[in-house]
Amino acid sequence: MKERLKASEIEIITVLAKDRMDDAEAKWGRAKDTILKLAADGRELAKAMTQIPGYELLEEDDEKVHVDDFIVLVADLRQSTKHLLTNYGACKKEATELKRVFIETSILLPCLAQTIKFSSGKVTEYLGDGILAIYRIADGKARKVVLEAHTTAEKCIEVVEKIINPMIKEDYNLPPLEIGIGIAKAPGIVNWVGIPGFKIPKVFSQAVFYASKCAGGKNEILLAKSAEAVWPTVKSGEKAVVGMKKRKGRDDIDAYIVEYLK
Repeated sequence: MKERLKASEIEIITVLAKDRMDDAEAKWGRAKDTILKLAADGRELAKAMTQIPGYELLEEDDEKVHVDDFIVLVADLRQSTKHLLTNYGACKKEATELKRVFIETSILLPCLAQTIKFSSGKVTEYLGDGILAIYRIADGKARKVVLEAHTTAEKCIEVVEKIINPMIKEDYNLPPLEIGIGIAKAPGIVNWVGIPGFKIPKVFSQAVFYASKCAGGKNEILLAKSAEAVWPTVKSGEKAVVGMKKRKGRDDIDAYIVEYLK
């Protein structure tokens, strides 16, 4: 896998990760008696920050059916339960159980979101210990968008390995995090979902399902068959720089990994 992060991007993510870690540590002392209130604040924030590329101004009472083509990227913390129990007794600053989950995800989720923000994608949902990002395919440029999403996925793994893991090791003696990333392509319907008083815009698409099923590797990026099918092709006379190796995602979903050729 190639190194993708620019020096300026590493600097931004490093500052963000340190800021989020310090903020999470500071809030932990105040959180013991206010967990329910913090959870409610989090739900309100998620609603306010939900965005779908091309549909940022979607109105709740809009009756029009919005159909578009999307690339979906899902990044998921792998074997989170096993990870939580690893190195349990050696953690520093009492970073065990709830505090450990709070610290790790408080760093991981916004850093992944910021990395994706460097591209044309946007995180639309936070999935407990992972994220779901949407890329809109405009003007039929699927090949360009899937390549951009894959490059961003490589950056996400770099962020975890080069920035987050050394930070949580130094400050809390926590074992390294590992993420799996899945990428898929499919048409989707943009619509509101929820109940009166709390609704959010959402992309309903098969790509969400397939991207989730491909997010099963450890620090690995798997393309669903739909995304592999639109991967940029080599022009006549040019030498291929990457190849596709067929793999299996979760539940035996067909998936592919990009291999860089020598």
